[in-house]
Amino acid sequence: MCSALVRVVAGAALTASLAGLAACTADRAAAPERPAVATSRGPQLPPPRTTHDNEAATAAYADWLLHAVPMPAGAREWSRSPLDQFRRATLGVSPSDPRFQRTTWWTVPLGLGDLGSWVASHVPKGLRLEDGTPSQSMSMGRTEYDVDLLGASTATHTGSVLNLAIVERAGGIVVRVDTFVAARFVRTALVPDDAASVTLRRVRAATTGHRPASRTAVRRLTDPAVVRRVVDLVNRQPAAMTVENIHGCPAMLGGTVWTLTFATGQGEWTAVGSGDDCYPALVLRHDGVRVGPTLEPGRAFDDALDRFLRSASGPAGPGS
Repeated sequence: MCSALVRVVAGAALTASLAGLAACTADRAAAPERPAVATSRGPQLPPPRTTHDNEAATAAYADWLLHAVPMPAGAREWSRSPLDQFRRATLGVSPSDPRFQRTTWWTVPLGLGDLGSWVASHVPKGLRLEDGTPSQSMSMGRTEYDVDLLGASTATHTGSVLNLAIVERAGGIVVRVDTFVAARFVRTALVPDDAASVTLRRVRAATTGHRPASRTAVRRLTDPAVVRRVVDLVNRQPAAMTVENIHGCPAMLGGTVWTLTFATGQGEWTAVGSGDDCYPALVLRHDGVRVGPTLEPGRAFDDALDRFLRSASGPAGPGS
């Protein structure tokens, strides 16, 4: 499994698939039957986070991201594009939410190479230059250079992209800056930490010529320390983004589906990872009833489960 980061160049045809994400569910605290007698205030805990809180935090993050990289002396910021080419975005980045796209324009009295060196030496904490930056493409008959800085995925928002699109012109360069990020649902369900066992089931689909085939491996884990690590792994996965995501993917001929079944003091909990390498998804169920929003595991989740399946003591099921 891997997170999807897909660039969509304006005017290019791209086969897109639409991944619908489940709406989040909100936990409601039961009202007390009678007023409590205040004896001591004690430490005041912050109220539980909501999806609205995540959206507000993501908006603030996008505001910061837009000016995260300072421009050099002599640069001038514009409220409208000084260049026809940059009046509209020349690319899009997915997954992202248009509500958190911020845009500004700069004219900078430097050459392209000088600005690239400036950005590389002024990468703020929390961002990193994307491998292969800068890239080059043609847009409206001009050569466009793109410098991308990436931010990490969190429980609040998806991984972010800060794109600097650059075109040379007399006297320097024009830079269009765009932010791409999306808010996440708040998790409202966690696997209980009193799980006594977990059964891992992996179905790995593949193709042999024109005949589909699959291999299944099953293992039951009962070591308390190992079971707790699997519980923690599931509970660390972030919720999915709050909007539907259009992303370009090749036809997927194979894939892996995980089913994790936990025996807990609160009944049976299952985590089913159904998806593909382009856009994985994980769904929780409690005694057969779906709970909480869809989760978005990354490749590290799949890799960790593979290690549990291989290294756990005891006989494995077929196909491991």
